[in-house]
Amino acid sequence: GCPSWNVGHGGRSDVCRPKDTEPVQYTSCRRTNQTGPCNCYTCYDDVAFVAAVYDDIRHDLCVDEGRVFATGASNGAMFLYPLVAELAERGLGPRFKAIAPWYGAFFQHMERVLPSAARVSVFHSHGSLDTTIPPAGGESSDGYLYVPVQHTLDHFAKRHGCIAGQAWGRTQPKSDLPVQFAPTTQREAAEVGQDLHFAPQWPTVRTPWDGNGSLLECRAAPGCKEGRIVRCFYHADHGFWPSYAEEMTWWWFKSLGSSEIVV
Repeated sequence: GCPSWNVGHGGRSDVCRPKDTEPVQYTSCRRTNQTGPCNCYTCYDDVAFVAAVYDDIRHDLCVDEGRVFATGASNGAMFLYPLVAELAERGLGPRFKAIAPWYGAFFQHMERVLPSAARVSVFHSHGSLDTTIPPAGGESSDGYLYVPVQHTLDHFAKRHGCIAGQAWGRTQPKSDLPVQFAPTTQREAAEVGQDLHFAPQWPTVRTPWDGNGSLLECRAAPGCKEGRIVRCFYHADHGFWPSYAEEMTWWWFKSLGSSEIVV
């Protein structure tokens, strides 16, 4: 298989529809007896790998352990969410101040947002036309089952003590006005050429890249006691990468602890 990160689903059969998938059995999964009908990533212990790399860096360099960040896209973004939980549960470093996943999500039946997540800000970016990892959850174009991104971000928001009970539903692009929620899947929207996204009724957040290319809007959970939970929507399919992606990600990270972004 291709280089990948272990998201912990090796050997499971409840994170996909086996009849719709073509599993990839990595050598690592065969060696660890974790083969299964939904396999598509490595089974090596990448949590331990990240912790070991971090220990080496701390040994050789001066690290501000209160300002460690992580970002990733697709499978890399999928890995960030369980990585936060696993590092805390195992008592390993680093303890991230923030993560910035680009179009990743939990597999169904695998979502875990522990109390330790209260210390981790999230800046999530996703394309509204993505059918590989559909932001609204459900079955992907290749048969895998995902938790809605907003469900996960709601859990993070609760851990951060943000204002609870924020309804969310379908909104028109570049508009704060909610429209009637309809059970339209992300895949169906893409097939008919629509640009629907399921947005929390959180306040919008201005960025230096508003109106730039495929960026539709960013929204942030209000009233958080510490940190920020932000979701940015793009008119894009899976795998997009804006020319300003790195600059924007670092801008979010630097904003923590400052008044540059007001929610």
